[in-house]
Amino acid sequence: MKIKSIKVIDGKNKWSESKDKLIHMVLDLGEFEEKPSNKIEGFYERIKEHLPSLQSHRCSEGKAGGFFKRIKEGTWMGHIIEHVALELQTLAGMDTGWGRTRGVKGQKGVYNVVFNYVDKDKGRLAAREAFNVVNDIIDNKNPQIDNIVKKLKPKLQESIRKVLKEYDSDKMIELIENYLNFMYPIFNNKDVYTEEYSDSRGYPVISFFDNENGIYLGKYYYGDKSLELNRAIFNELEGLFNDDMEYVIDWFNNEFDLNAEYVTYKINTNIQENVRKELLQESLRQTLMDEIERSGIKDTANLMTVHVGELLHMVGIKGTQEDMIFLAKVIMENEVKELLDYCSYDIVPTLHSFKLYVFIPKPLPEEEGVWSRDQRVREEAKELISQLLWQLSGGLIKGHSIEVSNTGNC
Repeated sequence: MKIKSIKVIDGKNKWSESKDKLIHMVLDLGEFEEKPSNKIEGFYERIKEHLPSLQSHRCSEGKAGGFFKRIKEGTWMGHIIEHVALELQTLAGMDTGWGRTRGVKGQKGVYNVVFNYVDKDKGRLAAREAFNVVNDIIDNKNPQIDNIVKKLKPKLQESIRKVLKEYDSDKMIELIENYLNFMYPIFNNKDVYTEEYSDSRGYPVISFFDNENGIYLGKYYYGDKSLELNRAIFNELEGLFNDDMEYVIDWFNNEFDLNAEYVTYKINTNIQENVRKELLQESLRQTLMDEIERSGIKDTANLMTVHVGELLHMVGIKGTQEDMIFLAKVIMENEVKELLDYCSYDIVPTLHSFKLYVFIPKPLPEEEGVWSRDQRVREEAKELISQLLWQLSGGLIKGHSIEVSNTGNC
């Protein structure tokens, strides 16, 4: 097998109407076009051993364990690599779950493997690592899953996890119980409406929705004995809540007369404000501030899966002159630097805002004196900087002025 190409998609595409952040890998299976998974001795047992969490992948079977069933019966390596890439990202704390594998028209054994991502660089890495993992399993080698997941974990999430682990264990149990108490009246039909239907096998499934705003809250699968809850608060406790799974399952079974054997999650970006306030103590705020300075506003917001404006609100930036100058420096050092070749810049405070001086490279000797060209380059640079300052500050940077000069010494 070999990877022919890996591309990042960020926007409308032909693969999905609802997903705009996708990795597109073109994969040549080579000899494995004739060797699906059921024809590789021991493959099924080894992949279950190395990636047991793939049990949660329903695949086309529509139930937990469905993907493993497909592997046992026989499926192609492109399809398996797609699922492994998604699972590696999930294990690293990134919420993904959509993928498609389709043959390239007119090219036998060549497949389009497409899956969604949270962070594009981690998504590309997940594609390559999934390819390596599947090859190791084929060759009966030991893929270093823990090391791969560590490489995939965004640095910010590692920092947040470290802060959360400093919580006293009683505090963590209190947060968990707060969540369960929050869900209790909802699941007792006081503030909820339900929809009941049957899955593909005829087993009943009940979905719960918040009456006030219609937000999806959870689902119980009678056939699989699985409880699916929204991940609003679980997202904030990522990496810690897993230690208390048995506690959660027992609690729900006792309270609601269920027989759930495990819990799955449904992503919900409407994170409860009271829990966010609990977790955003000063040390976490500083972690976010450090990450903003290191990675820039856009990348930090992407890692937190929030909008820029929400991120700035979380760290208490309100648009004072000091805030504006801080944001301008971050944007110049990160997002502007990626898009504009400048030599240096200087920020001079004014009465209520600041003036930004940006020095771009001198024109080449053969271009010196071409006034129209010099003016166009300066105007385009000024327009780019102006747009980035506005967009990435959530509109907080205002009242400033920008001067671009092509006299820089790079």
